[in-house]
Amino acid sequence: MTNQELKISATYIKKLASFPDAEDRISLYLDSLFATQPQKDTFNEPENSKSKAVSSLLHFTYKEIKNMATTFKKVFIANGLAAHVIKKESGKNSYCYEIRYRANGYCIITSSTNLQKAKEKFLAKTTPTEINKYYVGKINKPEDCRTLKEFALFFFEKHRKEKVAAQTYKCDLNRINKYIFPAFGDMNIRQITP
Repeated sequence: MTNQELKISATYIKKLASFPDAEDRISLYLDSLFATQPQKDTFNEPENSKSKAVSSLLHFTYKEIKNMATTFKKVFIANGLAAHVIKKESGKNSYCYEIRYRANGYCIITSSTNLQKAKEKFLAKTTPTEINKYYVGKINKPEDCRTLKEFALFFFEKHRKEKVAAQTYKCDLNRINKYIFPAFGDMNIRQITP
């Protein structure tokens, strides 16, 4: 690692220390850093972890991204060569690593029980022949959608329908009609906050 990369990592670790599950986040981040180094040692998993999932950033080296599609590579470098990694408990003594990059119109998600394999899958999805499958673009809300119901129906028709099987689309539409629309369907989109 270069001095600049070490400084960036130290700054990020300091920021992670402010979270309630700081120990888990820092260990996951360090594990991702070790995974990028050729002399990776065994990294101890945190014992008696209270949370079921831990999130951190996964950094990639320039050497690792050399086979990425040029357009995606520029965006990825501009965003700091990082994707989110989530470590989830997937059994009594096992974990699943999920790597996500959802920015600038791209939605790339991979997972594996091994961080290095998940990283390899992620890099495979960013090659020039594969990257277009994961470009979803920006969802533009039409101006005539003022309520949640109008926007949800627009989203389901224009975007959701293309991404899922017909049966899944039908079930999801039934669920939203039965549970969401009666409570929030007539609300103005701008009034809905987390």
